[in-house]
Amino acid sequence: MSHSKKNVPLYKIIETELLEKINNNFYKVGSSIPTENQLAQKYDVSRVTVRQATNDLVAKGILVRNRGSGTFVAKKLSVVERAVKIVGFKEEMEGMGKKTS
Repeated sequence: MSHSKKNVPLYKIIETELLEKINNNFYKVGSSIPTENQLAQKYDVSRVTVRQATNDLVAKGILVRNRGSGTFVAKKLSVVERAVKIVGFKEEMEGMGKKTS
């Protein structure tokens, strides 16, 4: 893991890499992404971490889950959605006006 990603949550790294692959047409609209187990093994993390990354993308409408079938790319990203910035928890909370300690 690079030094700049040291304080970034693992799920955000996975989410960003999935977004990049969708942007680059590695995963095309309508195609499935690897299973949670496959992604967990690839990134050497728990399924819970993978699920958090994919839940964020489902909530944004980028992925869609079909129970029993898998998780699929729902749409291509617009230019605005491509501008993803990775921030740490502290920065994210402070950006929302929350006090951290």
